[in-house]
Amino acid sequence: MKKQQGYTLLETLIAMLIVAALGASGLYGWQRWQQQQRLWQTACQVRDYLLANLMNFNFAGNFNSRLNQTLREQKGYTYGASCGFSGNRDTGEFVCRSDVRGEATVDALRQLLRVMGEYRHSGPDGKELAYLKSAFLRQDALSYETLGQKANFLLDMALDKQKTDYVLAQQAKVEAVSQPQLQQQAMRWLNQDQMIIVVVGDAKRLEKPLKALNLPLYRYSAPGATQG
Repeated sequence: MKKQQGYTLLETLIAMLIVAALGASGLYGWQRWQQQQRLWQTACQVRDYLLANLMNFNFAGNFNSRLNQTLREQKGYTYGASCGFSGNRDTGEFVCRSDVRGEATVDALRQLLRVMGEYRHSGPDGKELAYLKSAFLRQDALSYETLGQKANFLLDMALDKQKTDYVLAQQAKVEAVSQPQLQQQAMRWLNQDQMIIVVVGDAKRLEKPLKALNLPLYRYSAPGATQG
């Protein structure tokens, strides 16, 4: 009869240490992979955020933008109209806002949708692209001019794990951006089917003319207000 040989205590301990070491190595590899994925996602988000803001610049991101020129300069409906992106690593939003005269509400919305649709399919023209590259870089430099702005900027860089040459790299991206890139961003973000339009005003006066836009219409009242 063949005698079955077991493991000594030392052999068992060595085996357990090997298994523990392999487990720790696997855990480190997994954590390292997760970290790389987070960094890659952050880099993609920063890149997309920059391109999205560059796209919006000529649409509704500055005083000379198409939307502001239409609603303020041409129509005289408002003192200003603008759109912009905001958010964090997990969520974000694209918001357009303007205060217009009550009787101009419906046509202001109509003009917004028209300008947005045209820009979505064409993107900026050559003149707008050149203006974007010169004006955007000047505006960006002013965003971290004071000590407080610089501190917040450095904090954001640290949180997003940006490299020390972030500013120079971003300037290079702005100078190299092309019209097709911005049009692609416009097609992605200026999708009216995915937007929610909120109108604040006199429901009795606005409800009927708003129906002429053929958009889904829902009526809400402020807390404590009585519906007429």
